[in-house]
Amino acid sequence: MSDRVGFDLLCHNHAFEFREVGGTTAFRRLAERTDEAVGFESDIGLATKAGRDPVSLLCEYGDRIPAVHVTDTFVDSPERDLVELGEGDVALARCVEAARDAGVEWFVFEHGQSTDQLGSL
Repeated sequence: MSDRVGFDLLCHNHAFEFREVGGTTAFRRLAERTDEAVGFESDIGLATKAGRDPVSLLCEYGDRIPAVHVTDTFVDSPERDLVELGEGDVALARCVEAARDAGVEWFVFEHGQSTDQLGSL
């Protein structure tokens, strides 16, 4: 990440940034129209929810991803975006390995839909 202005600006993705519009996605447009001054905190669960492979995203944009938001989800469940880690459809071990290979510095955990926050942690 660039330190030209004294801080890092990271964009955290949600599932809707991966909807196809005009042959591309909002995420890809943002990545193509910005430089390394804009980085990403890739949410692997929400990328999976959108039907994207987070490992591919980490491989393609890894040099701009210093932080990974570690979440899990069921792809086909419209009721909940997040579930406990290891209970959903995210290939967590593959994602962590790809993130480490890409040089990701931070893994950020959040489960904002948990009914037992301490148990989730």
